[in-house]
Amino acid sequence: MKLPIELFVSAAGWTLPPGFTASVNQVPDFVADGLGASIVFYIPPGSSGKVISKSVAIDATGYPEAVLSLWSRNLSGSDFGTPDKYPYAFSLSGTAFTYLPVWPGFQDISFALPAAAVTQVAIKVLTDQEDWIIVSGLYAILDEYPLDVLTGIQSGLQAQAARLYPAGIDTGATVTAQAGDASVKLSGVPSFVDRYALLSFGGETHLVDEYDEATGIATFFSSWGGKAVLGAQAAVPVALQFPVQIVEPTAEIDYAIPGIAFGAMAPEPILRRGNVSKVYDSLREDGSFREVMDPAILRYTILIDVEARHAELMARMNRVVREFLLSGGVWINARRHNFVFEEIPIEIEPEDPTQMIAKTQWTLKLEVRESFGASQVVPGAGAGSITMHQAKPGVQI
Repeated sequence: MKLPIELFVSAAGWTLPPGFTASVNQVPDFVADGLGASIVFYIPPGSSGKVISKSVAIDATGYPEAVLSLWSRNLSGSDFGTPDKYPYAFSLSGTAFTYLPVWPGFQDISFALPAAAVTQVAIKVLTDQEDWIIVSGLYAILDEYPLDVLTGIQSGLQAQAARLYPAGIDTGATVTAQAGDASVKLSGVPSFVDRYALLSFGGETHLVDEYDEATGIATFFSSWGGKAVLGAQAAVPVALQFPVQIVEPTAEIDYAIPGIAFGAMAPEPILRRGNVSKVYDSLREDGSFREVMDPAILRYTILIDVEARHAELMARMNRVVREFLLSGGVWINARRHNFVFEEIPIEIEPEDPTQMIAKTQWTLKLEVRESFGASQVVPGAGAGSITMHQAKPGVQI
């Protein structure tokens, strides 16, 4: 679960020291969490101690940590055991600064959230070297697995569907109706309209309950946009949508056909590391730091089902899933998780000749790091005798 603090999508509103600049970047490889943009800050030489800031007002009660994504042109590194290794520090109050480990490449960084009341987003420069940094997607985070895994995959699939078919699939039909009508007549020669088809027109979305091909009259289920038309429609084009839905075995949900549905099996522990131990991160300028158990590595097996009555629709939805898997990664709680597309999809033909619903099943194996045990902030008195262990992003351990 994530709470936006500052998305870094606009250069407006930032207080910049003299010589600093802020501009918008729209190169997707340097944008976190599917956002449309990120911010490039230019930092001139001789800027040690200078602060970039922006006032905010966020209540992050119940969120133990925060995450943002960062790239540095000149000052990335791999050793952050002591304060002198950090080129930047970050604050959500304007006073208590946490050192930021800047990894090579565009990487997400997690750190302990110092307080529930977030009043200012501030980046302090700790070096005199000239640099350009790209910052994106600052969120307060509370990990809730497997729900966060499923919603992350759902967002990734939805983004691919929106990119490939932004308006849905044209049915060739139009609709004219009045607000409150319990049925609509589809004019023209509609394609792909069957029971459980999800139709959109005039800003509304409805799930077909019954459809009479002879008369072109359709009625709707109570789910989605409801049984009745919400607003007046005059010869409005009708599009077919295929939603991405999470399978909930214990819930009564009207699933759309055609559609993409998926769920997760129980995770498998990955014993890639040694004995469980404590790690130390989120080093602050006052010498305090966070002590937490090294997160466990879990591998989830995700089964993605594509179902349709028409081969053309099956091909289009399979393309959505295929391109999502070929992207090689998914954002879960604003952290990039990489995976490898290596499983062969299974085509399942209907056994009941009256059903006429074919299915393709895709398999995705995804590793996540799940924290366990309580964390605590260790006061600054002991910081000089211990080496920080800054966990690398995602599951790249």
